[in-house]
Amino acid sequence: MGGLEWRSHGVFTIDGLSDAWEICELGVRSASDWCSPASGEAAYRVVDKEQHAGWLASCGQTLPQRPSWELRRPVASDSVGETWSAIYKDKIKRRDFNFIQSQKALSILKSRTIWFSHLKENLSKCNRILQVYDFDFDGDPPFIATRPTSAKPLGKVPEVGKLSLEVRVDIVAQVAEALDIAHQFGVVHGAFSARSVLVRISSRGTPRVRLAGFGIPDLTCRPDGDGKVQQRAYRVSRRTDIQAFGLFFWQLTSLNLERPLIEDWERKIQQSGLRDAIKSALSVFDEGSYDNLQAIAAGLRSGDWIRDLNRIATESFATPPRGFELLPSASGKSSQFSGPWWSRFLEGRRQGEESRWNNVRAMRFAAKERFRIFFGL
Repeated sequence: MGGLEWRSHGVFTIDGLSDAWEICELGVRSASDWCSPASGEAAYRVVDKEQHAGWLASCGQTLPQRPSWELRRPVASDSVGETWSAIYKDKIKRRDFNFIQSQKALSILKSRTIWFSHLKENLSKCNRILQVYDFDFDGDPPFIATRPTSAKPLGKVPEVGKLSLEVRVDIVAQVAEALDIAHQFGVVHGAFSARSVLVRISSRGTPRVRLAGFGIPDLTCRPDGDGKVQQRAYRVSRRTDIQAFGLFFWQLTSLNLERPLIEDWERKIQQSGLRDAIKSALSVFDEGSYDNLQAIAAGLRSGDWIRDLNRIATESFATPPRGFELLPSASGKSSQFSGPWWSRFLEGRRQGEESRWNNVRAMRFAAKERFRIFFGL
């Protein structure tokens, strides 16, 4: 005899009650006679094309299509469905099962089955993309099984507001690389936003990024921009992904992941390298543009924008910032270096590093000499 199982029969209006209620039935799998209530005078079924009627998840249940997996606890829920943590019968392997409860989302997912085949077979080893282990859009319940992760959506990472610009650009570069790898296999994200970016920050402050939600439509979001952009957003392609990536790039640079794109956004970014990268992504639909995220990632990795940042700092600051005071030298002058304070600061730091390395080299040489003399070499 099978275990207990919940079944949903849909939403009904019931005589004497002002609100509509979802009618569910608890029974024994393979033994109960599931029977949906018939519409009549006492109860009338509300036809809702978006409502999933059928199997419902609950703690301790096993999946009808995958009986070796037992559900443990709910993880999250959204407009598409619910995500539950599950454990295998060996009590070692774990997975997250995203159960699709929206009929609209399910019809879209069925048209993207080839994407999920690539995610499962060709992209499962990519450490930039959340692994998809299994999926079934024809059975009851329809689901997507993914790898459990301790990474959090970028907007829920407490340290995100304290991250330096270099770390934020590193996150953007990792996202660009992940999208580019997926595009090479013909997989489009389709609803990319900051919510799709899972991040884990190490103790050293190094970010590790994984992209989630490939192929899953976001039924609650509405694209920013003019009407033309909104129409394109529903015909998803590589270019809609890249345009959404450009918006994310701008948002993370400005430290506001919900901020819409403003008309004079270019004036808010001093670094020409970052400004040009964002512009190339946002204008991906313009004539003569190219859809190459790999080039954007390579440009960010090259560090050209950092040199641009140093140039801006050198030209912009005529006096030292608060807390940076130059000590007078023996000759009474403020410093032995000339030029802007930023140049003097960099030169002083370079000489200090050089002096420390000379000391290290001397200590290593002395240790080698002691070793040679001790052993008579």
